[in-house]
Amino acid sequence: MNEVTFEAIQKYIDEKKVSGNKITGEGLSPKTLKSHMTVFKLIFNLARKQKIIYDDCLEFVKLPTLSHEKVNFYSAEEVQKVWEAIKDDRIFHLIYATIYFGMRRSEVLGLRWDAIDFENKMLIVRHTVVMYNNKVVAKDSTKTDASNRTYPLSDDMIEFFKWLKSREEEERAACGKDYIENDYIFKWPNGKLYDPDYISKHFKKLLKKNDLKRIRFHDLRHSCAALLLSEGRELYDVKEWLGHSDVNITAKFYGHLDMKRKKDLGNTIGNSIGFKNVV
Repeated sequence: MNEVTFEAIQKYIDEKKVSGNKITGEGLSPKTLKSHMTVFKLIFNLARKQKIIYDDCLEFVKLPTLSHEKVNFYSAEEVQKVWEAIKDDRIFHLIYATIYFGMRRSEVLGLRWDAIDFENKMLIVRHTVVMYNNKVVAKDSTKTDASNRTYPLSDDMIEFFKWLKSREEEERAACGKDYIENDYIFKWPNGKLYDPDYISKHFKKLLKKNDLKRIRFHDLRHSCAALLLSEGRELYDVKEWLGHSDVNITAKFYGHLDMKRKKDLGNTIGNSIGFKNVV
C-alpha cells in the first residue's frame, strides 16, 4: 500500500481513458473510471484508519469529465407517424407500452402477468430482463429502489393488456405442446423470451425501413418524459412516472425541456407587472 503513488493511479486513469475509443472497443468510460476511483478511496481510507498508510495519494488524481447523455426523443406528432408505420409489427405493442410508461428496456421486457392487477387497475414494476455475457438473464430487481414503482391503469390500458392476454392464449393453443410456458407479457408467439438486443436492433431497422426519425430504443423513455413536459407536467411528476431516485436526475436530463410550465410562469409574472407600463 505504501508503494502506491499518485503517479501510478493517475497513469492508470489516463491509460484507460485514452484507450477507450470506438475503434479499438477498449478502455473505460468516465463513469466507470469514477466508480473505480470510489473503490480506490474505500481501500485507501480503510488503510489509513488501520494506520497502514498515512498519506492520501488519491487527493490530486484527476478524473475525465463526465459527459451527460444526449437526450433524443419523439414529439407527439412523430409518435403518431411511428404508430402508423409499425402498427403491424410484432413488437408494436411492446414499443407502445415503453413510451406510455417511460420504461427501460429491461423493465418492459421484464413485465409479467403477475405485475398486472386487473381488479384494482394497477401495474407494478419489480422484475427485469437483461443481457449478461450474451445470455438473457431475468432478475427480481430493478435498477434502483425508486425504479420499483406502481402505475395506475386507465380503462384503455386495461383493455390493452386484456387484448394481449387473449392473443397469448390463442398463440398457446396454436403451438400446443411446443409452447414455452412462462409468465412474461411480451414474447414470441411460441412463448420464447425476446433477446433484449434483438429488440433494440429490430427497432432500429423499423425506423430505417419506414424512413422515420432515428432514435435509440432507450430514447422512447426520453420521449415519454418530453411528452409529459410538453403538456405542462412538472419535473417531480416526471420523476415519479419514470422512477428516478432523485428529481435532480430528472432535471439534469429534461430540465431544458420544461418550457411550457416556464412559459406559463413568464405569462403570470408578465400579467402581474404589466407590459404596458414599460413602453
